[in-house]
Amino acid sequence: MLRIRGGIGCLLLKEGIVTGCISDYFDVWSEGRSIRCKVRGRLKGEDIKVLVGDRVLISAGIPGRLCVDGPNAESGRDGTKGFRHLPIQGMIEKVLERKNELLRPPIANVDLVVLVFTLKNPNFNARLVDKILVLAESSGIEPILCLNKIDLLKSGEASPILEIYQAAGYKVYLTSALTGEGTRRLASGIANHTAVLAGQSGVGKSRLFNALIPGASARVGDISKKGLRGRHTTKHVELRRLPEGGFLADTPGFSRLDMEGIRKEELSGFFREMLPWLGRCKFRGCLHKDEPECAVKDAVSRKIISETRYRSYLDFLEELHEWETRRYE
Repeated sequence: MLRIRGGIGCLLLKEGIVTGCISDYFDVWSEGRSIRCKVRGRLKGEDIKVLVGDRVLISAGIPGRLCVDGPNAESGRDGTKGFRHLPIQGMIEKVLERKNELLRPPIANVDLVVLVFTLKNPNFNARLVDKILVLAESSGIEPILCLNKIDLLKSGEASPILEIYQAAGYKVYLTSALTGEGTRRLASGIANHTAVLAGQSGVGKSRLFNALIPGASARVGDISKKGLRGRHTTKHVELRRLPEGGFLADTPGFSRLDMEGIRKEELSGFFREMLPWLGRCKFRGCLHKDEPECAVKDAVSRKIISETRYRSYLDFLEELHEWETRRYE
């Protein structure tokens, strides 16, 4: 159980960004330092949930005492067990308007998703990569791709995959978190953003996180021999300061994502390479599947749009159709 002891001093409103939380206590980065805060009671009454990444107004200058039960607890002056000294320096008074909010992981105001993938160990998962790209595009978050573990690849082995995504309009960074190759270029590319690392387990997100933020000490997992699937090593979300400015969050690994909320009619708008062809089809509302004289299908047949990406589109279209059918049953 957590509670605060201590007097309240002079309050001064400051703007900051929530970088982490421990139970009901939040670390807020403001004016070049981290300030531990608690949420003002009236915000709880208004059912406002504070998320990592939230821009907030805080009242600073509140000395306090964090009280916690546990083996490291000390006795209070009144003999009460379960207290230890941790600085409580402010109160979150207001959560400013969010640009976006991700549900998995729970984080707000992200403006860059670094989609980490590999070709080996684990093998490339085109559908997962394309699904994360769709979800990022639908959330209004700029995605970039990072091909990690290039130390496992032969010269030119990655070229076919790079050509597909670069032609679609995405930046692709090549890195080896193990050797450090390419990590400085990636660090410069994400500087001054609030970015998250995303991708399936085992692609090296935690090791890459440590390479981008020396001393961060994100736990590094290994690859289980059975199925060559990564073990989850990140259990919570925390923003860390990037050396060149901005913040980076390491997120739990995942292998399945829900596309609920995206309509079939808007799916093609989240495939960048399809955008120039939308509105050119013969039939209004064309889903680019079975309709004749479809500009998108024509672009696929002429290899302007990748066949692999188009198959992902068709898979997602079917997934959305099934979801809509279940919804109205």
